Amino acid sequence: MLEGADALLAEPWAALDLETTGLDPAHDAIIEVGAVRFQGSRVLDAFSSLVNPYRPIPPEVERLTGITSRAVADAPPFALVAGRLLEFLGRVPVVVGHNLAFDLSFLERAGVRLPALGVDTQELAEVLFPRGPYSLGALALAHGILLRRAHRAEEDARATALLFSALWERLLSLDPSQVAEWRRLASLGGRPLGRLLAVAEAVQARQGIRPRFGPGGVDTDHLTRRLAIASVPRSRQRPLPPTVETVRTLLASDGPCARLLGSWEHRPQQGEMACAVLQALQEGRILLAEAGTGVGKSLAYLIPSALLALERGEPVVVSTATVSLQEQLVQKDLPLVAKALEMAGSPALRWALLKGRGHYLCLRRFAYWRNASHLSPDMAHLLARVTLWLEQTATGDRAELTLAPRQASLWGDLSAQGAVSCPDGRGPCFLESARTRADNAHIIVVNHALLLRASVLEGGLLPSYRYLIVDEAHHLAEEATRQFGVRVEQGGVDALLGNLVGPGGLAVSAVSAYRPSRAREDRRRQTEACAQALERAVRRAQEAWATLCQGALAFAGQHQQGTAEASTEVAITPERRRERAWASLLAGWESVRLALRGVEDALNALHASLEGLEQAGLHNYEALVAEAQGRAQEVREVLQGLATFFNPHRSDTIYWLEAGNSDLAFVCAPLQVGPILQERLFKGLAGAVLTSATLSVAGDMAPIANDLALPDARQLVLGSPFDYRTQVAVVVPTDLPEPERGEYPLRVPQVLASIALSAGGHTLVLFTSHSALRHTAASLRPLLASAGIRVLAQGIDGTPQQVVEQFTREEKAILLATASLWEGLDLPAGSLRVLVLARLPFAVPTSPLYSARAQLYSDPFREYALPQAILRFRQGFGRLVRRRSDRGAVVVLDSR
Repeated sequence: MLEGADALLAEPWAALDLETTGLDPAHDAIIEVGAVRFQGSRVLDAFSSLVNPYRPIPPEVERLTGITSRAVADAPPFALVAGRLLEFLGRVPVVVGHNLAFDLSFLERAGVRLPALGVDTQELAEVLFPRGPYSLGALALAHGILLRRAHRAEEDARATALLFSALWERLLSLDPSQVAEWRRLASLGGRPLGRLLAVAEAVQARQGIRPRFGPGGVDTDHLTRRLAIASVPRSRQRPLPPTVETVRTLLASDGPCARLLGSWEHRPQQGEMACAVLQALQEGRILLAEAGTGVGKSLAYLIPSALLALERGEPVVVSTATVSLQEQLVQKDLPLVAKALEMAGSPALRWALLKGRGHYLCLRRFAYWRNASHLSPDMAHLLARVTLWLEQTATGDRAELTLAPRQASLWGDLSAQGAVSCPDGRGPCFLESARTRADNAHIIVVNHALLLRASVLEGGLLPSYRYLIVDEAHHLAEEATRQFGVRVEQGGVDALLGNLVGPGGLAVSAVSAYRPSRAREDRRRQTEACAQALERAVRRAQEAWATLCQGALAFAGQHQQGTAEASTEVAITPERRRERAWASLLAGWESVRLALRGVEDALNALHASLEGLEQAGLHNYEALVAEAQGRAQEVREVLQGLATFFNPHRSDTIYWLEAGNSDLAFVCAPLQVGPILQERLFKGLAGAVLTSATLSVAGDMAPIANDLALPDARQLVLGSPFDYRTQVAVVVPTDLPEPERGEYPLRVPQVLASIALSAGGHTLVLFTSHSALRHTAASLRPLLASAGIRVLAQGIDGTPQQVVEQFTREEKAILLATASLWEGLDLPAGSLRVLVLARLPFAVPTSPLYSARAQLYSDPFREYALPQAILRFRQGFGRLVRRRSDRGAVVVLDSR
């Protein structure tokens, strides 16, 4: 191996980059090629050439790269450039690229194959730096690499070469056991990076670096020490009395919070809310508190909650809807409250963030997959990332990993969501660690999903509590609809069954665990027979499931109402259950039920065949047994969900099929969530506060109080400290047709172009449908291209987080967004001047949820649809003004 490594390292390597007209090699073309030859951190020479694509370069590509159609008009075709590129590369043994697969796909489409080993710096970085970011620009900045002209081929190739040099040094600094495990996983998953890692192993061996960690590249002892919990229980303490006077002192203009922040602004509404929260918790009341933007409601409920928890030795649970608010509470607000309390003479405040099982890595399931005999390339890459991340994390929370969509879909196979019947005291456990922290905390921060799931599954998910704060409470009913309902997705069942069979499946892993072992031959034969039975049962279940899904898609298609959206919801009403086509679906469900029962029985038999073999030396025994139990539980949950959907219609439940472009879901939801919340969540509490910036309609909280079944709750409406009359201009164009008229979608891009040109970009447009967003984006781009205003569209140009980050970096841009950005978006000062609401946010009238619930009202529009739309409108409106210095205009393109 040493000789091979010496030969590989002795020659110069090359870095390559392409610029193209788009992202699809089947339809787009190369417009520039750049390459450098380098050795170590020294660039030896460079090659660059423009390429004539013989087609127009899209305006957004011209803006991004600076390469215009005129610039490439006289450039050679790629057929001529390819020869010069290959001549420049010569016989280099390794070609490096950032997201190299993208470049290779365009080269192969053009008939060029590189004989050298390909190394992807993005793949290297994703393992070496599990938390990201991974763009070339961000990595170059982080490593002090000057990138003068990003998105130009030669400059990007030069930066990639220098980045690889830095990553190589980082790779060689790893413990040799980590490098060996990474190489093993890469080879097992068929990833070409394995050859480079073998070279790194050889270099480390020559340097005499010895492994410090055990096999597998994980320092279990170090991990156990990191997860050690200070198990000091909560106790009753009385240094600060939980009184109105104490609250006012802490929030005073010269109080501890003001001294800590420096830029403190006294807000009377904040003090009023804090006193009301304290009284509600002490008196055993439920309080609905609306606090407008700028009131500072987080401190208004955290301070009285902390005082009460410290005095009574009982936890207060704080639930939020969004991750961003959770992070704000844990990283900013709670540390501030703790310091303010200490300044006033209080003992230390402890808090904990607790998430659902699916967020935490299960080390036993990780061990199961790490020891599998076969891995997909994506799973091999994810396992390598987790291996190195385990040396950094103290939480095991997937939020610390920046996962691409394909890796994110595999996380469920590693998470504690599928881990059941784990014996206590068998090594470190992230989930148990998080729960222990919560057991000893005064303030426990959770999300609505976990809060509601814990109310259904009594015990285990949350420590016992009697005091509750629900922030972003306008989402509680919506989340309750999900948590108290059922959703079985086609893709999820496909993945579950697929993980049981095939080269890396549970059946094969169980049999291969016996080689070698000390188990008796009859036990091995028993497991082999059970594994074969499992494979047969799974094949039957896959066939029955595919048939049922095909029938369900056909049924949905027959009842689909005209829609341009990506997914269709078809209500399963009592009338539709009497149709002949439904009888056919019921027959398909019966086949699936029997087949899944067969899978469950086979899994139980496989588990039984392994019982009692702890000392027999089976490979990866504990993880294997836990996996068999976990998969059986998952099959039971699928059966229970489908049984709820297909069983006779219940008048208190809504049923529908959700058919998308690539998936299908069987969904049930309660008709009313208020009574369930009252029974499962609010009953037995000693005090609760539900708060949000948007709870009332014209000062009236009756709609949300009715939804949550809280008619007797105390209500408090606090206005915002902002002066909207001087900070915001509200504009409603009178020359636009109503949204339902055919010419409306043709006019919207023209109006938006005019607004963006007047504002120089700095415009956010909120849509109520993805199809309207896509149509508008396509029409708007050419209208703004000549002015250099970039059009960023959520779902087209990136995820919500990605497009928001791009919007804040651009000098001139317009951002088109949908549901997820109607609230919770807090842009930096100066980045937003105009907020446009494309249309009033009324619910889709054909939605099964809306249709069923609307029937509960005598005047569905005024009593149900209109209040919901007003609350949604106010949430969107709140994106513009987030601080006293903000100024701008809100434009509503809906004359209704």
